[in-house]
Amino acid sequence: MSPNSPPYPCRIRTCSALIANGTLCPAHRGKVTVIYGPPGSGKTTWVEEHKERGDLVWDFDVVMTALTRLPRSEKPEECIQIVLAMKDALVREMADHSIERAAWIIVTHEDDARRIADRLGGEAIEVSVAEAVRQERLNERHQQAVGAGRQ
Repeated sequence: MSPNSPPYPCRIRTCSALIANGTLCPAHRGKVTVIYGPPGSGKTTWVEEHKERGDLVWDFDVVMTALTRLPRSEKPEECIQIVLAMKDALVREMADHSIERAAWIIVTHEDDARRIADRLGGEAIEVSVAEAVRQERLNERHQQAVGAGRQ
C-alpha cells in the first residue's frame, strides 16, 4: 500500500482504487459517524436531527428494547453482552464491506467511539449537555418506566 493510499479495503470489484492497490475508494463508502456521550446527553436526539432518510443507525438502547421488549431503562445484565456483540459484528461487517449510505453508531464511551471511527475511517463526535439537564432527562426516563410498569 502506498503512503497516499487510504487504509481500508474497498469491496467494489470495478473500483479503480481496488484494481490499482486494493484500498478503499471514498466514493464507494458512506460516511460513518460515531456519536458518544453519557446516558441522557442527547445522543439519539442529535442523530435523529442530523441523519437522512435511509441512513443506518445503531443505538444500544433501541437494539436492547427491540430484543427484550422491555422499557428503555431496563437492561437485563445477561442481554448486555449480546447487544454489544451485535455492535461488534456490525462494525466488522462494515469494515469488510463498503456501504453506500451514511451510518451512525451511538455509544457511551469515547474510547469505544474512537476505536470504531478509526476502524471504519469515520468521525467520532461527543454530545454533551449540562449535568442538571442530563439528570433531569434520566429522572424523566425513570418516571416513564415506572409509569409503564403500572399499566
